[in-house]
Order: sequence, then structure tokens, then C-alpha cells
Amino acid sequence: WMTTIIGYAVLAIELEAPEMAAELYPILEPHAREVAFNGATSQGHIGAYLGKLASLVDQHDLADEHLHRALDVNLAFGWEYHEATTLVALALSQVRRTGALDEGASAGLDRAEAIAEERGLALVVAQGARLRAGDAHP
Repeated sequence: WMTTIIGYAVLAIELEAPEMAAELYPILEPHAREVAFNGATSQGHIGAYLGKLASLVDQHDLADEHLHRALDVNLAFGWEYHEATTLVALALSQVRRTGALDEGASAGLDRAEAIAEERGLALVVAQGARLRAGDAHP
């Protein structure tokens, strides 16, 4: 069930569909402090998806709260892929909120891009480049 709901959340995030995000957020919210694991794979901390959904509906304080909690979990477990994608999401939330990257978001993107280069995560590299260019649609 959780893998399916997260799949829908990923679609809403990738399609930048705020209406879909608003519908999915309350479904996932009771699981905000959990890690999604289906026995074969992990989709990481559910708070990361909640943060990305909240950012889509301009709830940036809430988004950042979820994303920072997810980042703490990612760091604690050494989940570098999820660390990188969460740092990109924090930077995107900053750009959506203010129209620009601040120093913290830029430093987070530096770390995300370093992980991405090391791990061969071309999508994360591309997302970082688009955010640095001022594109809020990575």
C-alpha cells in the first residue's frame, strides 16, 4: 500500500500537480515519521515525500520541517541517494518560496551534486543545474 501511495506522490511531484499533492498529503501525513519499506526495497523517509508535496502547495515552512527531519534520518542511516534528493527538494522549496537560492540552499546543492557525481545520479546533477539557473521546475 505505502509503495503505491508513494508512487502516486512521486507522480504528483514530477508532474508538479498541486491538486494531486493536496489530496495525497493527508493520506501520507499519519506516516510522517516512518520509513517506507516493502520487504524488497525502501523508498526512504516518508517525510521527504510530505515535504515535496507541501512545497507544491506553497506550504514552505511545513515542507522544510518535513524535509529537514527526513534529511536527519538520511544522514543517520548514511542514505546518500535520499540525502541528495532531499537536499535538492530543500533547494527547490527555497526557490519556490523566494525566487532564489540562499547560501544554505546553495551549499545543500553543492553536497547533493557531489553525491550525484560520485554515484552517477545524472538526474540529480541536472536538477541542481536547473535550480542554479533559476528554474523552479527541475
